[in-house]
Parts: sequence; structure tokens; C-alpha cells
Amino acid sequence: MKVKSESEAAQSCPTLSDPMEFELVIVWRIEIDEQGKVLPKLDLLTKVPLRALELDKNRVIETAPLSFRTLLGVLGIEATLESLIKSLCTEESS
Repeated sequence: MKVKSESEAAQSCPTLSDPMEFELVIVWRIEIDEQGKVLPKLDLLTKVPLRALELDKNRVIETAPLSFRTLLGVLGIEATLESLIKSLCTEESS
């Protein structure tokens, strides 16, 4: 597995914090139950322009939070976050 430098990664990943584009936010809470068991809770929040929602005929943006939760249950936290990052990044073929 090739590890990209920070500058390489920045060039191949879209900027997610431009308010004119879209924004993805991962909220990570940690709950501790009465027995002391630690329960991580992760949520994916999306913020997109109305026009993007109108163009999203397959409702990918609308269903992203639920899909993220499903992946968490199947893959676990680390693999889900890696999958999300890879789905947003493009890698040029050499």
C-alpha cells in the first residue's frame, strides 16, 4: 500500500469545506453506559446546495447518513472512515 504525502493527498481529494460546494461532517461522540462500557457513536452530516439536491435523482446525498451508519455496523469505524475517504479521493493512474 502506497502512503501518500500530505500534499499528494490534498491534490487528489476535493475540498469539503467550501460553503458554495458541499460539506461533510463526521460527529464522533463517546457514550459510557452504567456498566462502564464505552460506546462510540458516529454520524455523518451533509450540507449541500439546494441545486445539488435537486440534481441527485438517486438520493445519494439524502441517504448518505443512513448508509454511513450501515457501513459502521458492517465494516467497523476504521474501515468505514477509510472507505468514505477513498470514495471522495481520486487517484491518477501512473
